[in-house]
Amino acid sequence: MNTLKLVRNHPGKLIPLGMSLLWPPNLIVVALNAISLLQGQPWLDYMRRHSAQGLTIDALIESSLGWLIYSQDKVRSGGIGCYEFYRWTRGYPEVTGYIIPTFWDCFHVFKRQDLADRAVRMANWEISIQKPDGSFEGYYEGDGQPPVVFNTGQSHRKPMVAGQRTTTKE
Repeated sequence: MNTLKLVRNHPGKLIPLGMSLLWPPNLIVVALNAISLLQGQPWLDYMRRHSAQGLTIDALIESSLGWLIYSQDKVRSGGIGCYEFYRWTRGYPEVTGYIIPTFWDCFHVFKRQDLADRAVRMANWEISIQKPDGSFEGYYEGDGQPPVVFNTGQSHRKPMVAGQRTTTKE
């Protein structure tokens, strides 16, 4: 039922999304994911199988941070979005809320000031999109969706984390 509601509410996105699957780089990703699913669970025991190549937990975390930083830069509002095969979305308040404490923790572990700065930028973005009644809309920034209690809770908690971990006025 929810899928039908999404289709009905976003008909203009279905054609570009469907067509984008045929774009060669996206088609390769879809094919590789399908092959991976047929092979079972390739992530099981991943670290042990790749440790001879010098892969470490820190390297995986740094790689993940790199993708999140890239996302924040692509979205350009301060929030974190995602790539939907044919475009970058606007910021996603709930997900950005989850990422704020992760960036703070990584700031302390890796001693990278840019991560603390980005966490503050995310928190400021969260505050900037808050509705006058204190809520946050569901889904992506500016989609006009009604407020969602869970998203509002996540979006309220995480800027508070940033406020507790920084000494700036923000």
